Amino acid sequence: MVVNEKNIALDVWKQVLNITEIPEEEDTFYSLGGTSLQLVEVLFVLKNRFSIDCTMRELMILENFGEFITLIKEKNKK
Repeated sequence: MVVNEKNIALDVWKQVLNITEIPEEEDTFYSLGGTSLQLVEVLFVLKNRFSIDCTMRELMILENFGEFITLIKEKNKK
């Protein structure tokens, strides 16, 4: 099964934020109800479910869902 980066990003945000709607690329983590504590959960989900390593700093500087997809693409290449 091929999983693309947008689907990974979508799965992570839906799980962590407990949402059913599909975020728009300009939506922010916090505008969808996310907290800094949930951002830590994003780190763990990326690592444990998808073997993608990133730092809290990388997540904190993201402006929106579109940038989250781009980060996953960059990390998934490695």
